[in-house]
This record gives sequence, structure tokens and C-alpha cells, in this order.
Amino acid sequence: MIIHDIASKKILPHLRGLLIHELHRRNISQHRISKLLGVSQPLVNKYLSKPYTGYKEKLVAMGFSEDEILYVVNNLASYLEKGDVLRFVIVSNYYVNELATRYACRHLYWLREFCVKGSLVDPFIDEYKDFVNKLLSKPMLYKLIPEVGTNIAYAPREAVDLGEVIALTGRIVRLDGEVAYAGEPMYGASRHLARILVLARKYNRGKRVVMNLANLPWISELSARMGLKVVETGPHDSQDSFWRAVGEAVAQKPDVIVDQGGKGLEPNIYLLARDFVELENVLDYILQHGVV
Repeated sequence: MIIHDIASKKILPHLRGLLIHELHRRNISQHRISKLLGVSQPLVNKYLSKPYTGYKEKLVAMGFSEDEILYVVNNLASYLEKGDVLRFVIVSNYYVNELATRYACRHLYWLREFCVKGSLVDPFIDEYKDFVNKLLSKPMLYKLIPEVGTNIAYAPREAVDLGEVIALTGRIVRLDGEVAYAGEPMYGASRHLARILVLARKYNRGKRVVMNLANLPWISELSARMGLKVVETGPHDSQDSFWRAVGEAVAQKPDVIVDQGGKGLEPNIYLLARDFVELENVLDYILQHGVV
């Protein structure tokens, strides 16, 4: 059961019943209520045929306080009474999701380790965010960013397929001598980098992070000087030849893949690391010794 299932099956029916009763108490007609909520008038009548206290008691039994429930219902009813439908949509979405998440944290034992104060928190997503924010504060980082932008793929635990790898839904890009990122970290967000990481982990389970950098000779030279294993690939005449070459490269258990690009592919350097600490150490060395 996912959060949206909980919201639609457990929270929303009772909250809607309370809201319809409250709007009716405020002398709003059933016809008007049906228009405001986007439901049929017979459905409004069906909700009103059951007692107000029944809906309230169901929510209280789920662990929500009566005061909290009344506060939510009164707020939502006030928005609709004033005709502020946009505010109603935004706030009701927040309320329903928050109540559903708190219910899940309270009742689904397998989620409890990811719940902090009633909200779902993924420690791997948080770890990823912390690293990206720390990375963006590094001076001269923009010099390492390729034209297509940069992403970072991270395999928490024993990720074995693309859907288990975290990456940004957008990219890290150069912006007037600085760097910025768009999007949010999410599982399955990057097919390209995630696929490289999954391929690499078939031969070296210790590799959990990959980041693409601009293909600049001094980056690969500094990588080699650090004692990292560098493997070169490309150029390629197709996407298929690229993936064949990457497959052959990762079989050599590299730390760095220097790819020359090709048709539809910008040259990139792929830096593979055990964790964010190792990745940061390599980047710090490159920034310290190679950027002027």
C-alpha cells in the first residue's frame, strides 16, 4: 500500500464526509457543494445521510485528535465558502498527504525506520542531498562541468537495477562562473549514469557512486597521478557501440572511464567511487592541482 492508496481509501472518504456536513451546516446547498467538490449531487446526499460523528470517530480511531480534525475541516470549508478554490486545492492536498503519511508511519511497521516526527524521510536521499549541497559550495567546480551538465548516480545498499539508483531528476550546470542544480534526487532518475553504475557494480560491488565530468586531459592525467585506474573508450559511431565499449571497460574494474564520445554523445569522464567521501577526495585533489 502506498501513501496515495492510504489517502484515497482511509483518509479522504471520512474527511470529505465531514467537509460536506460542515458546508451543509453553513447553509450551502447540495447542488453548490457538488460543484465545489467536483462530485455528483447524489453522492453529496449519500454523505449527508450518514452522521457527522461517524466520520469523525473513524479518523479519531486512526490516531488523529478531534481538535486537529475540526481545525482541518473548518479551514477547508472556509476556503470553499469564500470561493477560494485554488487555495482549497493546494491546502487540501497538503492536509490529506500529511494525514496519510502520519497514518502510514504509525501503522506500517516496515516504514517506521524512515519516519521522523510523522514524516517520511529516506536517509539515502538525505545523504545524497547533503553531498550535492556540499559539492556546490566548492570554488571553481564549474570548470569540471561538461556542456551537457553533470549528474551523480548513487547506489544505496545493494542496488542492482536502475530503479534502485538515486540521481537528480535534472542536472548540475554551469551558471556564470558558479554551479547550480535543477530537480530533486529520486530513485530511477538517470538512465544513463545509473546504467553505467549498475554495469560497473557487476564487476566491482564496492563502486556505489558515479559522476560525469568534462573530458579534459588534465583531469585524466591527475586521476592517473593519484593512482586511480583509468580506462579509455571511444569514439563511438552509435549508442550501441558506446554501451558495448562501456561494458568492456567496466570489466577491467576502473576508477575512471575517459570516454571520447561520438555520434550524439559528448565526450565525458566518468568517475567511479566507493562512496561520497572518496568522490569528494578525488574532486578536491583535481580542483587543487588542476584548476587555474
